[in-house]
Amino acid sequence: MTRVRQYMLLAFGFSLVIATSLFVVSGRAGRSAAVNSSPRLEVGVNASPPRWYSRNRVYANLVLGNIWQQWEPSKPEWAETPLTDLDENGWIKATAPDRKMFRALNHPSFTPGKTSIGCRYDGQAKARMPGLASIQSVKSSPGKLSFEWHVTKKWPEAAESIDHVFLIFEDIDPRNPVRNLDCREVGMDPSARFAPSYLRSFQGFTTIRYLGLQNTNHNEAVTWATRKQPSSAILPDQGGVPIEDIIALSNETNTNPWVLLPWNADEAFIRNFAIMMRDGLKPGLKVYVEMSNEVWNKGFKVARQAEREGLAAKLSDDPFEARMKRYAQRSVESLKIWTDVFGVKSDRLVRVVAAQHAGPRTSRIILAEPGVSAYADALATAPYFGHELTNAPADLTLDGAFELLEAELDITIKQMQTNRVTAQSHAKRYISYEGGQHVVMPNNVDLARRINRDPRMGELYRKLLRNWQKETGDVFVHI
Repeated sequence: MTRVRQYMLLAFGFSLVIATSLFVVSGRAGRSAAVNSSPRLEVGVNASPPRWYSRNRVYANLVLGNIWQQWEPSKPEWAETPLTDLDENGWIKATAPDRKMFRALNHPSFTPGKTSIGCRYDGQAKARMPGLASIQSVKSSPGKLSFEWHVTKKWPEAAESIDHVFLIFEDIDPRNPVRNLDCREVGMDPSARFAPSYLRSFQGFTTIRYLGLQNTNHNEAVTWATRKQPSSAILPDQGGVPIEDIIALSNETNTNPWVLLPWNADEAFIRNFAIMMRDGLKPGLKVYVEMSNEVWNKGFKVARQAEREGLAAKLSDDPFEARMKRYAQRSVESLKIWTDVFGVKSDRLVRVVAAQHAGPRTSRIILAEPGVSAYADALATAPYFGHELTNAPADLTLDGAFELLEAELDITIKQMQTNRVTAQSHAKRYISYEGGQHVVMPNNVDLARRINRDPRMGELYRKLLRNWQKETGDVFVHI
């Protein structure tokens, strides 16, 4: 579900401490609908994409996760560079002599001090940095640029006030434009794909759900021939990150990947995706696979598309029921392919259908559809609490907020029990695809921060995870 990134960052770090300190991570759960009797709880997490404006760094190369922008004297403002001016990998192939090109950099660190950055690139151009107090000791030569990036405040104040830094290219030779740009800390392995800090952030988790990195909610049409490649200069865009990166990140962090299939992908894409995952993951890891994301949620494009398709196919006269029946159909179509690739009895594949946590009707419609019984292993929901604070009164106190959170968590736990019974009645595992606090308060950001940093939030997480362990004992994927 959509959330303000600021709150997600706070909750992510806090829940990591809670999850890893209270529950020892277990081995991989098998294909069983029974409650897991193990005292250990598997905790997973949804991975966010790299975005310079969200302070989220994924790649060692600081330019990945950003786009090319440009400025020309004849135009009053800078703008995104048209795709027609970029080659198939997203590097500049055409430019005007008087055009300036900009590329934002992800922030390497929020620890007070200085970080030495080295950039290298192919092509003919003059590279420079903006005149910011945080950028010092800039040195430039053909194909190279280096500088020191200074941070003076501690987290989280540093994340809220640090400068946005852009690398600027001028006097670009149209016959030899800038390409293969790489910026990273001096001394870092030039072959490293992921930022070491990003790899460390997954310690203690058993599963990574790739919703954000795959850009699933864009619901774009994809083909195998045009899928994103590791050589791309723009990651991720609407097509998400390369499948190779999903495999590499899972292998490096020793985590089970949870991948989402594009609704508009054809059979060749879905089959080749499965083959790559089967052959690329190291032994001992399994893959969770799910068709798209929250098709029950009409806030997403895929839900509206599924509803149109369901009504057109006359699956039901009721729009919601038609939507969920179409989702079940599409899930079975794709999960059949993955079953064929991995094998019917493979213990490396977990086939997932997802439903609304607070809407038990959703689960009943999906699980009753033909084929779901044979081609799905698990029902997943998102046990959140904290929705009600979004429209809370301006005079809400911290104590009042926790009274509301406690009451809402109790409701979430009861819904968890209902969903578990539904899953088991169909001989399915019950797992979560997201979950945890959902405190989004755009009109009272200060109170939201205080809520997330209050020790009582830790107690609420303990209560949530203890009850999850009691009810299902299966994998719990956070946020």
